[in-house]
Amino acid sequence: MLNQDEKRTFRLEKEQELRFEVSNENKVYLTLQSGTAEVFGIELPKKKPVELCDTKLAVFTWQGCELQLQGITDLEYVANETPMHLYLKAHYLLDSMRRKARQQGTKGPKVVIVGPQDSGKSSLCQILSCYAMKGGKKILYASIDFQQGSFSIPGAIGASSVEHATIEDGMIFENNLVYFYGHTVASENPRLLEKLVSNLSNLLDAKLEDSEMDLGHMGFIADSFGSLDGSNYDVLKQVLKEIKANVIIVLGSERLYADIQRDLCSEQRQIIQLPKSGGVVGRDQYLRRRLQEMQLRCYFYGSDGNLNPFTTVVTFDQVHIVRVGIGLHVPATALPLGAQSTLDPLQISQVTPSTELLHCMLGVSQAEEEEQIVDSPVYGFVHVAKVDISKRTISLLAPSPGKLPGSFLVMGSIRWLE
Repeated sequence: MLNQDEKRTFRLEKEQELRFEVSNENKVYLTLQSGTAEVFGIELPKKKPVELCDTKLAVFTWQGCELQLQGITDLEYVANETPMHLYLKAHYLLDSMRRKARQQGTKGPKVVIVGPQDSGKSSLCQILSCYAMKGGKKILYASIDFQQGSFSIPGAIGASSVEHATIEDGMIFENNLVYFYGHTVASENPRLLEKLVSNLSNLLDAKLEDSEMDLGHMGFIADSFGSLDGSNYDVLKQVLKEIKANVIIVLGSERLYADIQRDLCSEQRQIIQLPKSGGVVGRDQYLRRRLQEMQLRCYFYGSDGNLNPFTTVVTFDQVHIVRVGIGLHVPATALPLGAQSTLDPLQISQVTPSTELLHCMLGVSQAEEEEQIVDSPVYGFVHVAKVDISKRTISLLAPSPGKLPGSFLVMGSIRWLE
């Protein structure tokens, strides 16, 4: 049995990978003793221990290296077969498209990575983004994965520029712009999701055309929500059109590749199939929910618990709480024979403050008028900690002190029991 002080040495041959898992109860220290190695596209520093906790990592070497692990892991092994050479080949293709775009003064590749849940989409996004940033370049990163909430909270999508990454924290996002979908299921309000992705696409186009940012030839890289068949696939297909993807990378699913090839193939769009890594581990519903709760907690308290959120109290009259698309879940059996629902999925409805709000996550909209809500990003999020009906007040947990920057608070189905 391993103990916290035990050190193990791994000598990796070229194109081998050390894979290990660490629970949230333990810490391990990873050190590159010699050679070169990388973690999801990020170069591992030599002779400098990297502290890791509650993670699953793959350390890959192109030329061979010697690694040292200290601490207790749940699992550790060396893999001989990895898809990294195929991922590098995909990077070379994208890089050639960027060079051509720079020469011709056009926009670079708009890349979206799709695949089933737990196929390694976020990891591949990071690998390709980090390869693209070599040499001090910036790139736009977008996330339409509302299930995970890559750089915000579950239920949100958004975009950001990225210019560096660390092994401990992954990609460091700058100037995030976030839209609040409010749900973790695509079928909850697919029309709203498509509208928000269209808004995001317009934002990305504006950033690519901004000469001061000089990002046009770089294009963007985006991850997506898990999709394979049924209603999720129908929504994904429309979302890929809304974001105007011209390179679609299908990860870990021959069926999804065949469907997208059939439905979205064109002269202006490349569709690439790549295998998922053997180190990708499936997650059950319980673990996914736990990860979502950790993401929500991290938003307020930080990944290491080093942040201190603030409680702010507002009166019922100081805020306007709204829902988008209320009343969509009328079953077909409740309608007259042959009738279709005429409810507007983008309709804004006022929410009367009540105990129903307890534990809800609310998006603080940047809208100044109610009709602007669907088109507006959010400043951030607050958590409803208490509703006092007699005093007509709501206690909100916020990541920063002071007055809320907006008065419109958007409610979805995301709840968090702190």
